[in-house]
Amino acid sequence: MSFFFIANRTCPRSNNNISQLWFQIDPSGNLFCIEECTNNTTYTLNLTAKYCAVCNYNCLKCEGALKTNCTACDSLMYRSHNTTDNTCPCNSGYVDVNVALCAPCSNYIPGCNTCISTSICTTCFNGFYIIAGTCQCTTGFLVTGVCTTIYGCISATNLAGTIYCLACNSTIYYQLVPANHTCVCMSGYYVDINGNCISRCGDSILADG
Repeated sequence: MSFFFIANRTCPRSNNNISQLWFQIDPSGNLFCIEECTNNTTYTLNLTAKYCAVCNYNCLKCEGALKTNCTACDSLMYRSHNTTDNTCPCNSGYVDVNVALCAPCSNYIPGCNTCISTSICTTCFNGFYIIAGTCQCTTGFLVTGVCTTIYGCISATNLAGTIYCLACNSTIYYQLVPANHTCVCMSGYYVDINGNCISRCGDSILADG
């Protein structure tokens, strides 16, 4: 195994005698001199050892390896430059998941508009309300990220993206069918196009209305 100390090596100055040349390592591990760091600006200058090193994943351009050394951010990664601390935080509505590309908050919290982490939402989209950092449906039940109306159901559970009703609203004449966890109209009542259970004359069944 061989070792080298690049701090003890020097590169000549460029022809204009203004900018110092720096070391960069090629894929074989060999050092060579360049006028400025390259590779689509994802490299930076390590001033101590004088070689090009990879920026923190947050940065597009940087002056060091820390996430607080960013000088430019990649808008295609949904990041913007914070000049106060030289970081590249995710844009509103997106969350940092430890890679360059920020992810939409709604990918991790259904109905979430803005968040501070993958588990804590700060605002929800219309049709949702926030409770304990999550988004709940204003009406209906959450099924694979969408609020779905299940007529007559007042309590339900979501298993693998399928809603199973646990209790039905008897005050509007619904009753539970335990076999398939659905709500149906009680005997003597019939569901209309609006999901209401209504009685019909002439069926020989006594019912309200």
